[in-house]
Amino acid sequence: MYGLFARIDPEGLSVGSDGSELAWGESYLLSGFLSAYEATGDTVFLGCLCNHAYSLFLIRDDMKGLTDEVRGRVMPAWGSTEYSEGKRYAWIVHAGMVTFPLARFVYLVRRDRALSEQFGSRAEYILSRVRETVTGFDEYFRRGPGPGEGYYVSTYRGHELPLNHQNSIGRTFVALWLATGEGNYRMKAVSLARYFRNRLRYDSDNDAYDWPYSPGNDLSGEESEDVSHAAINADFAFQCWRAGIVFTRSDMRRFAGTVVRGFARGDSLSACIDGSGGFDPSISLQAGRWLHFAYIEPMVAVVLYRHLAPFIGGNEMPFVTSFFTVALFDEVRSLEVHKENPAVRREWFRR
Repeated sequence: MYGLFARIDPEGLSVGSDGSELAWGESYLLSGFLSAYEATGDTVFLGCLCNHAYSLFLIRDDMKGLTDEVRGRVMPAWGSTEYSEGKRYAWIVHAGMVTFPLARFVYLVRRDRALSEQFGSRAEYILSRVRETVTGFDEYFRRGPGPGEGYYVSTYRGHELPLNHQNSIGRTFVALWLATGEGNYRMKAVSLARYFRNRLRYDSDNDAYDWPYSPGNDLSGEESEDVSHAAINADFAFQCWRAGIVFTRSDMRRFAGTVVRGFARGDSLSACIDGSGGFDPSISLQAGRWLHFAYIEPMVAVVLYRHLAPFIGGNEMPFVTSFFTVALFDEVRSLEVHKENPAVRREWFRR
């Protein structure tokens, strides 16, 4: 991991990039820094996260005076002309991908006296900026359609957003609630979690979950989501479970089953979570983002390592994905070392 870390540009993609590049590149570096810290305890990784965060906020649309051309106003987020017919638009999914690792950093700092002494002022600044970003999307949150559910609608598309869009910012709400204890963040995390859980399809033969990219409020989606986008949803469920929100340990075993008896069961990684779609490097090699489920089912790490190890650091796997994948492997391994020490395991699951 340190070898890959040494190859990272000091600024990564945190300078001059748009929302799309930040979400699908820089966010993996930020999450990688967190996993690298969790694996090693080395605060150099948290220092890098702070440096990147400061750069990210300098290029946020409101800091640069860039107008969201669909909304007709400046957003406290990172706009992109991708996926919006060339018009600048701030997507919730991009904001969620960027802010989740930053919010989780704030939580880790606030709960640890030594980290607070070293990073406290930086964490408070990052928290204030993350709050601004998530608040900028408040008007698009809706309660329902089922009891206790909640979802986001899109100004651009005019209907409920795909699951990964909603759950990307859902992870941020989990981290913000843990960091601040503020009930509004928990309410949104719980509502989004119920919405997602009620749209999961249970495969009893494989004790696994499956779901479509965009089931909609009417549960009309039929296809299976791709491994990369689905990793956002699965990790949202994992973060919720670890925080005591909606999802259970049984749910976690089923998500682990999606890996072991689903897309990673064959000779290569499938592109879709039900095992269909064949091997697609641009999608399949993002499977390392499911590694947290190895804490529930160790075979997740075994099968993913077998599939991914030949590609790490190579040309087919993006460098940022390689770094994040290796950091996650090391994070999983660090807890495995302490598997006979219940106190250590309890402390990790409190995180």
